[in-house]
Amino acid sequence: MAGPGKRIGAACPPNSDFYICADRPSRFLGCCGIDPCRLADGNCPAERLAMATFNASAYHLIPAQACIDPASKWYTCAYTTPPFMGCCVENACGKGCAVEMLRAASLSTRAEAAGIFTLGWGGEPSTPTLRPSAPTLRPSAQATPINNGTSNQDEDGRIRHGVVAGIVTGSVIGGIALFAVLLFWWRRRVAREQARRRDGTSSESMTGSSFIQSMPQSCDKSCAARRESNTPRLAPTRSIEAPYLRHAGFGERAKDEGLNKALPPRPIEAAELEDPRTQHGRRR
Repeated sequence: MAGPGKRIGAACPPNSDFYICADRPSRFLGCCGIDPCRLADGNCPAERLAMATFNASAYHLIPAQACIDPASKWYTCAYTTPPFMGCCVENACGKGCAVEMLRAASLSTRAEAAGIFTLGWGGEPSTPTLRPSAPTLRPSAQATPINNGTSNQDEDGRIRHGVVAGIVTGSVIGGIALFAVLLFWWRRRVAREQARRRDGTSSESMTGSSFIQSMPQSCDKSCAARRESNTPRLAPTRSIEAPYLRHAGFGERAKDEGLNKALPPRPIEAAELEDPRTQHGRRR
């Protein structure tokens, strides 16, 4: 049966091998520069501990394992370069796991979780299950920080919920801002329409009643009389008597004759009737 080297592509940096010490108290799991399974507790010394990598396509097959140091957590990071699996004091998937932050891992106490590593492991405890043919990771290198691919489900859940909450909050704020802008624009438009209507009504009122004096409803007949007495009266216009129109020049003769026919005869004054021949007893 294939071991973890073929099943998940587990590999180690140069000068280290991948070990599984399932029958030792530490139940060590990971890359080490010596054979930890030959030690009494089966734990790899911190100075010989190395970072373990795997095939990123097998990310979904690797369940979380345990950590010997309670201050560290197990991380499975498929999107770091190279992929990382093991225990780290800091978030290895977020900003990488430095060498001084690396801690020893151990098999999970749950048989189904540890089975991905123990199934197919039939050699002696001191026999490494994998020797990489090419260097894939240098111990001094730091994993590239990428916010993805961690086995810490609680942390991933908090990140996803935070992103969703941020999107919802931003959408609500944007909607409120858009509504406020539309409401402000609508109110200004209504105000302009009302002002335009008032201006039109005032113009019509001034045109139709600028020369009409309005009388208050509370004013009685005496008020009207006082108003009439205070109003200056204009002298009647003197009409032009018809005889003077006879001497006006109207241009064409035909029109003048028609006008003379329409006018009444000019009165003859007494001075015109006096004749020297008719004066009796007067001397010339």
